[in-house]
This record gives sequence, C-alpha cells and structure tokens, in this order.
Amino acid sequence: MSRMIMNLKGLGALSIPRVFFNMQLISKLNALKKLKNDEILHIKNRLNYYNKINDFFELKKIENVEHSKLGENLLKNTSYSFDFYKVSKYFHKDLKINKFFYDCSSEFLNTITKSRPIDSKNVILKLDSRRHFCFLNDKNDFKDKVDLAVFRGACVQQNRIDFINKFKDCKRLNLGNVNKENRSGYLSKEEQLKYKFIISLEGWDVATNLKWIMSSNSIAITPRLKYETWFMEGKLIPNEHFLLIQDDFSDILDVMDNALTNDKLVKNIIKNQNEYIQQFLNPNIEELLGILVLAKYFYYSNQMKLDNFVIELFDGI
Repeated sequence: MSRMIMNLKGLGALSIPRVFFNMQLISKLNALKKLKNDEILHIKNRLNYYNKINDFFELKKIENVEHSKLGENLLKNTSYSFDFYKVSKYFHKDLKINKFFYDCSSEFLNTITKSRPIDSKNVILKLDSRRHFCFLNDKNDFKDKVDLAVFRGACVQQNRIDFINKFKDCKRLNLGNVNKENRSGYLSKEEQLKYKFIISLEGWDVATNLKWIMSSNSIAITPRLKYETWFMEGKLIPNEHFLLIQDDFSDILDVMDNALTNDKLVKNIIKNQNEYIQQFLNPNIEELLGILVLAKYFYYSNQMKLDNFVIELFDGI
C-alpha cells in the first residue's frame, strides 16, 4: 500500500464519528466467545506478551513520553497514529495513555510503543505496519538461489557502518549502503530474494527486513537480536528461525559455508520461519489482539471495567 493510499484511508476513518466505533466495542470483545480453545490460548499468550502489565497502576506523565487522551493528536506522526486509531477508535476519546510513537530502543513503563528492548515492559502495538509488516510470496526455491549473501540498508548506525567497512571487499557478500543521499546501489526486495542469504542488521531498533525475509525461501543472517515489535522477535530461536552470527560478524562466512552443506538445517529454518509468519495473517485476530492490548491497559490503569471473560485472559488475574 502506498503512503498516499494509507493516508487517505486513515483520514477516511477519522471522518466517521467515533461514537459509531465505540458502540462496536462490546461486539468486538464478544468475538472471543466464538473462538476455539486453541485460538483463545494463542490470543492469551500473545496478549500477555505484548502487554506485561499485571498490577493496577496510576497513569502518570513520564519524561520524553507523550501523555494524552485518545482523542488528541490524531494526525501526529501519521503512520503510527493511523495504525493506532485502527484499534483505539473503539474506546472513548477521553481515556488517557502514555505513548512514544517513534523508533524505540529504551524501556518506558506503562507506555505504548512500536518497539522495545527484548525483555523490557513497554506495551507493544502493531504500529508503522506499512513499513514493518510486509510479507512476500517467494516463488524461488532456496536451491535455485545464488550462493551469496546480500545486504541493503541505510548505514548511519555504528554497527551497520562497521559491518560495511569490514566486508566491503568480500566477493561473497553483496553489500550496499542505501540511504536518501545514496540510492545508486538500491535493490528491490524481489532482487534480494535471488540470494540464498539476506543479512539483517538492527538499526535504531529492529531490522525492518527480518519480517519479509522470514516470509520467503531465503534465510536471514543476523547477530543476536536486541529489540522487538509486534512480530515478537524475542520469541525467535537462533538457527531455527534465522542463522546467528557473532556480534562482530567475524564468523559470517563460516556460518554461510555450514548452511550451504547442511540441507537439513536449511529446510528446517525455512519451514520454521514460514510457519512463524502464519500467526500474523488473520486480520480479525490481529485487530482483536490490538483491542485487547488496549483493554488490558485501560483496565489496569483503572479507566474502564471489563467483563470477566475478558479479564480471565490477563496473566495477573
């Protein structure tokens, strides 16, 4: 979806009186009653992963964090705000939140963010989804791809700069620093899928490309993951969902060599990564989860009451 279409859809949703969506909240939550036990368990596990709040708290202002009502600042940082509105529109406009709608590499308690350090307690929602949740239909088998690794990304962070400098002359790695000032080395996602390995390096927070790599028949190569989003990167298992390399990248060629001679490893990773993607493909479940993340937030901040069948999903009860 282009940014223009995203903005038009977002503005269209904002033009509908909020009370229309508020009236639908009960029916949205009642959808839980129609789900199977395994679906309920899946939702419960993800809900409490995204929102780890399990005690009542007083919502206070936090330094560097926006403290506002749901009905305020609806057009601020639009890619985040439009995604937020998709689920927050079902709640009353006067409910208050703490939110940080930018790349986030710090812990902010009781605050809604797109990303967080793994094992921290920021409340995660599916934000900036146009950029981050892009899945591909890869028709090329791993065996038919080029025996090389590719990387394209904006290299302004030190870890990415170090990587490019270290391997700029390596013939087995097709590397490119692609930013607003330098587009000459640009490769589309489809062109990168011609390679067996695609290098994924975190930036200000998560690596945007990890999600679409895992929807393909190529394999991601990455150092230890430090950050996570709605994709639950903290649940990914090294050498089962991606190939792990050292933080200094020193073993990347050895890791590639091992994978190229280990069919079992390759097939297992591709199978696992493609299966992992499946849980994010049901739009109804994705919306319901977003609503529940907020409902739990408002419940524990003493701003709304909920029926017991919803409260029973919360870990702290």
